[in-house]
Amino acid sequence: MRLQQEQQTGANTTRGRHPAAAGRCDIADTLLENIKAPDQESKSTIMAINLILQFLYFELRQSNRVRKWFHRKLSLELDELISKTTTGKLFDKLTIRDLDLGSQFPEIKNFRLHAVDLHPDEGHIESLDVLLDLHYEGNFRLTIDADMVLGKKGSLALRVKQVSGLARLQFTRKPYTHWSLSFINDPKVELDVQSHFQGRQMQSNITSLISNQIRKAIRRKHTLPNYKLRYKPFFHRVEEDYELNEIVPNGSLEVTIAEISRLNAPIRTLTHVYCTLTLAHMPWVVARQQEDQNVMIVSLDIEIHKAKNQQIGIVFKQTDQTVLIDAVLPNTPASKAELRRGDVLLSIQGKRVTNISQVPKVIKTLNRPMFVLRIERL
Repeated sequence: MRLQQEQQTGANTTRGRHPAAAGRCDIADTLLENIKAPDQESKSTIMAINLILQFLYFELRQSNRVRKWFHRKLSLELDELISKTTTGKLFDKLTIRDLDLGSQFPEIKNFRLHAVDLHPDEGHIESLDVLLDLHYEGNFRLTIDADMVLGKKGSLALRVKQVSGLARLQFTRKPYTHWSLSFINDPKVELDVQSHFQGRQMQSNITSLISNQIRKAIRRKHTLPNYKLRYKPFFHRVEEDYELNEIVPNGSLEVTIAEISRLNAPIRTLTHVYCTLTLAHMPWVVARQQEDQNVMIVSLDIEIHKAKNQQIGIVFKQTDQTVLIDAVLPNTPASKAELRRGDVLLSIQGKRVTNISQVPKVIKTLNRPMFVLRIERL
């Protein structure tokens, strides 16, 4: 009898809704009840899907790949918070100190097919919409160190206690193959935010302001009609499927000149007209043929979008009167703008650049989140 009482007490303690310890993965109470249920509820399709997702989550949540993905995405969100919101004016820099992905994966309470669109001629699926009733109580945790204005130090601890709502999962081939997940309406979000400034806990109105900014971010980015196009782990971006140097040109292209006008010489004196055709996935400014070589050089205007205090991600190299891009770091504004190793930097926002020492000075004087680099590319 005593042993049974101890076992029962231990079971009740385990079932308590306390935040999970590090490394622990708790299955939601409703799933546990269905697992132990003697009826067919424990064998339903949605139950099987939930348990598969819980298993995969437990195995993958501590992997470097998953943690780096969350760390990168959250860092981008923090950079955007600083540069684009009123709250961001309080901070100079936000750095993630600790990240805990929580004790469980979101539970799918219900799901149903909402819409399917077939190709009118070929009959394959063009788009597929599934509605999911999601519920999360996994206690996702995030601790952030804040460098505030006037050199002050602060910290922010965030715990996601609950997120629930109806979401749309969409797979579509328009405009190109991707998937997305976004809430239909504003989800129910319960947060626990604790902030400290110079070692003292900040006022409740500051924490409320931060909580409201998080809810606004969810509404702005993850609530319909707003959503993010996603590819991994199912698809790849078009430009990631191959390298340009792997393409082998085949076939021929015939161009007929229909009209010539505004030439700087009388047409009767011309014996030959040379026409150059350049194909590229982005518009070019100037295209010219390199002297004594059958190689085209194009000038491109590349837009760089960066957050406050964010590095561009380019390693430059000085050559004779030119600044060469020697390396482009991954997952940076430069890599997203598709800059390449070997590109020659001509100007920054219209200001001519011939020396590597000019680059940081020009960028610093701009003090803007977006600027244009003009480069030359073979």
